Amino acid sequence: MGLGKSAEVADHMIALQPKFKNTDFHLNSCLGHCSMMGVETGKVIDYSVRSKTCKICENAERKNTPPAPHECTRNWTGSSKSMEPDMIVEMVGRTLEKGVNKKISIFPGTYTRRLADLKDRINRRKKAMSISKEAKRKRLHLKAERKQMTAAREIREGPTYCSEIALQTSTGIGEIPPPLSKPSFQPIENLGIYHHVYFDLETTGLARSSHITQIAAVCGSDRFSKYILPKIPITDKATEVTGLRVIDGKMFHDDKEVDAVHLVAIVDALLNFFTKFQSKVVLVGHNVKSFDCHIFRNSLPNCGKTQEIGNFVAGFVDTKQLFKVFDSKVGSFSLENLYKRYVCEPYKAHDALEDVLALQKLVTSVGVDLSDPKYLSSSFTFSNAVDSHSYNLEVRKNLPLLEHLISEKIVSRHIANRIAGSGHCFSCLQLVYNRDSKDGIYNLFSENVKKAPRVTKSLKICSSLNTYFSSSCES
Repeated sequence: MGLGKSAEVADHMIALQPKFKNTDFHLNSCLGHCSMMGVETGKVIDYSVRSKTCKICENAERKNTPPAPHECTRNWTGSSKSMEPDMIVEMVGRTLEKGVNKKISIFPGTYTRRLADLKDRINRRKKAMSISKEAKRKRLHLKAERKQMTAAREIREGPTYCSEIALQTSTGIGEIPPPLSKPSFQPIENLGIYHHVYFDLETTGLARSSHITQIAAVCGSDRFSKYILPKIPITDKATEVTGLRVIDGKMFHDDKEVDAVHLVAIVDALLNFFTKFQSKVVLVGHNVKSFDCHIFRNSLPNCGKTQEIGNFVAGFVDTKQLFKVFDSKVGSFSLENLYKRYVCEPYKAHDALEDVLALQKLVTSVGVDLSDPKYLSSSFTFSNAVDSHSYNLEVRKNLPLLEHLISEKIVSRHIANRIAGSGHCFSCLQLVYNRDSKDGIYNLFSENVKKAPRVTKSLKICSSLNTYFSSSCES
């Protein structure tokens, strides 16, 4: 479906003819093409194609594997409606003389007929396969998926092509951010090829926004331990546990002054420590997945060392998760309790260096092989840590703007966390409702992200939000 349009470009009259394959009233098409022709000569000046599908990529996505190297046909992720203006802008901006026949490999004569015969045979095979019930059921399923995806993209994009669009306010044409998904932790493959560095932090408190006060790492007889001057006060509870305090810009451990410098210098020293292993390392820590990893990752952007650390660190192993697999009958999985149970010796806890020495001795004493496949679930990659950090930052940024929806019991805190993590703030929800007060929020929340809805498919939750915004508009 398409309408011819005339325009004047570079003092020449041209005609623009957009087409969409297998479209209905909603322009729900996976493929669109547009030709630019001279009105007087009838010659094709330029053409453009937009495709939302690629069989190889789609098969790889269904199998959750990277696609094989190929010439991908997918070059469009927006809605079908927005294909047309994008193609026109592209063609007008390009040089007019393109040599269209060479670009699309169409030549007259024998080769054209041979190609036509081949295409006919392929089409006959496809038609024979397409009449089965399974094929029809699959087509209906894919059509429903595309329809839902198109609705979600259109509600995110807002109006892209309509009469007097330039006169609309910026609020009406603002684009909602693409979906984010909560990262899933992937185990480290071939864990045995990396050096295992035991790692621990002491911090200013228990919050994930706490600053590091001490960092220690041990691999065999190689040791690293440094104190760091934090930029925020150390809580009384942390001082009671670790014995660390800062007085007049100087750090004291158990009332003895220690050498402490700022974070940037410590990270540089840690990178220098990693270089001696001549390969990537895996940081092994106790409860690192829930605490140390987040504190460590939070500190890296402050000194601009995320990329450098990623070049040396393959990932993390959480020994607390590992010992839950090793011996699930232990009452407490704290490092002190495990060390007392298996090593039967006392040690000075809550000192980063003493903790990593104790952890290394504990793992060695019980004979745990970190590379054993049954312990894979206790490991995760550095890229997982980066993605998790980005997701948590998004939640931390958007969740405060949704607190009144929680307090008024419009949504639960769990759903509010999912809304915030998917990239939505309150103004995004208001904008979606203004664009489509009936189905806008449902279409956005149910957008498919990694085979799961962006937020939820619950009609009850979407209806509750619609009612809230409706009453707000009336008042």
